Amino acid sequence: MWLDVPVRFSPALLPLAGWILLFSLARSRGRGWRDSFILSLVGWGVWIWIATEVQSLTVGLRPTAALLFWLGTTGLLAVVAWRGHRRKRDGGFAWSLAPLLPRDRASFLLSIAIAIVALMVALIAAVCPVMAWDALAYHLPRIFYWVQYDSIAHFPAANHRQLFMAPWPAFAQLQHYLLAGSDRLANLLQWLTMVASVITVSAIARDLGAGRRAQVVASAFTISIPMGILQGSTALTDYVVACWLTVFAYFVVRRLCKSRLDSLDRLATGAALGLAVASKGTAIPLVIPFLVVYATVELRHNLTKPAGWWRVAAVGSLALALNLPHMVRNYEVFGHPIAPLAHRQLVGNESFHPRYLISNLARHSFAHLGTWNEDHAEPLMALSNRLHDGLGIEDGDLANSHKGQALWIPSISRSENTTGNPLHLLLYLFCAFLLGRRILRHDNRRLVVYGLCLASGVVLFVLLVKYQYSISRLHLPLFVLASPWAATTLEKAISPRVALLTGWVLLIAALPYLVLSESRPLIGSENIWRTPREKLQYWWEGSYEPAVNRIAMRMRRRDVRTFGLVSNGEMLEYHLWHALRDQCEIVPRIENLSPDGAGGNDLGLPSQLTSAPLFVIRFVRTLPPDGFDLLDQSYERIQQWSFVPLSVYRKTRIQ
Repeated sequence: MWLDVPVRFSPALLPLAGWILLFSLARSRGRGWRDSFILSLVGWGVWIWIATEVQSLTVGLRPTAALLFWLGTTGLLAVVAWRGHRRKRDGGFAWSLAPLLPRDRASFLLSIAIAIVALMVALIAAVCPVMAWDALAYHLPRIFYWVQYDSIAHFPAANHRQLFMAPWPAFAQLQHYLLAGSDRLANLLQWLTMVASVITVSAIARDLGAGRRAQVVASAFTISIPMGILQGSTALTDYVVACWLTVFAYFVVRRLCKSRLDSLDRLATGAALGLAVASKGTAIPLVIPFLVVYATVELRHNLTKPAGWWRVAAVGSLALALNLPHMVRNYEVFGHPIAPLAHRQLVGNESFHPRYLISNLARHSFAHLGTWNEDHAEPLMALSNRLHDGLGIEDGDLANSHKGQALWIPSISRSENTTGNPLHLLLYLFCAFLLGRRILRHDNRRLVVYGLCLASGVVLFVLLVKYQYSISRLHLPLFVLASPWAATTLEKAISPRVALLTGWVLLIAALPYLVLSESRPLIGSENIWRTPREKLQYWWEGSYEPAVNRIAMRMRRRDVRTFGLVSNGEMLEYHLWHALRDQCEIVPRIENLSPDGAGGNDLGLPSQLTSAPLFVIRFVRTLPPDGFDLLDQSYERIQQWSFVPLSVYRKTRIQ
């Protein structure tokens, strides 16, 4: 059964057990349940980073090593937590569920609705296989290569995104893969970080001055974000980075509320900053305004004193330490700590002229305003055209457009790549208007500072990131960060009842995205309950299914242990890895290769093969060549082994 979780998955629960132990340890020290949750979340994130980096540098990425690491560290933490609880119990400390439950009925019912939505997303994530394009192309394949090479060091790859992309989400999925021996639950990382974000935004709202009801509303705003609901059941990374950004924002707001943070909170602040950047590069423009606020508050009364500078340096140093190993690996291969030049030119704006900023502000916003009818977008398209005519640039200018993509406002879609968040965008703009009318009130200072951080983050994001058709996906962290600010503003500017009603409206409006996802619908003729899991996996491109399964079967019969792979970097490599793991007792090694004379097919690093393999698989969507030369050997296409888009070649002779 697809819902039957084998016993062999139980070791994968060790990191979760460690998280629970960290939470209980924080609670035993007298912290509130949300504060304990957030602090333990940061500790868990750093724990996963340490586990991966240490295993890679010492014993290698092996299941036994991972199991021993997690058993040892979790066992040690269990002893520490038990001793802490025993001391607190002797001192009269007792846990209570009362702080977990909203006191008024309306907030309680909204909390129940939030929990139901979260559980439904979790069910979808558990039932469905890995389906997102990015996960199939590079997020999951990089994990399989790491295990093959027994290291997280860079390796020869046609798809460079398997190398330079921020590594923390892959670290978490790698630990799960090593412990469970499967990637079946890879989607749950996004769901876990979605739930963590829902809890964290309520704590931010509390510190911004929201009452209990508005704190629940902040969680409702977050979990009802259409893009968030769709991404929460995938193996993408945008909710992961949203989670760490909200955690960092939480500590910044805490610093605004308190005269100073204790040492543990200060360490957690730096770790949250580092984990955000280590999760996705798009975190950088969004985190800068909050970092500036944190540094300003720390140095406001200590500008000439070493203590303030030490506190700021400690946060920055810890964040840098969590990213330095990966940055070094990138620099050694690509000559840049973040990404190769080609990728920076592909996704980063090439001009910072104000007209390009205005162009991107308009297009990034309009991307969220699609309705059920594409004709409704015509006025916005006409407005965009007039705006670009006035600016003297083209809509689709390569300087600020990914691959020259012009503005596209799709009708309401239920895809995790293109869906917009129209109601949330309009709500946040309305809240900005409300706050602007009350900006000088003393009780709104934290709200104003937080709102300025959001606005600055938006400006930096559109200034640095090119417009693309799937730009709304990259906006998810912004919408999550804005939720506690919007809920608090509504409560203060209008009333808690209006805020609560708005939360219900957004939750109800989000139900179609939960039930009728484009690729993972709960109802209909092709719902996830009736569709075989294997068919769901090949939802993006069904032609892979017969190709990889037949090739894997022939590889098993021939007992092939190593073969070459020639690709242009756009292949969904996960499908090949999955088929080989399913059909071969010993998974063959896959070595990325570049044909002789290919020139532009850069693998980042030279192949580690010392001799040409007997078989080579080549990814070709059009007519494949009958043969080619590789490592001074000639290869000839095997017609019976070739299935679009993959062709298999065999070594024929020595030149």
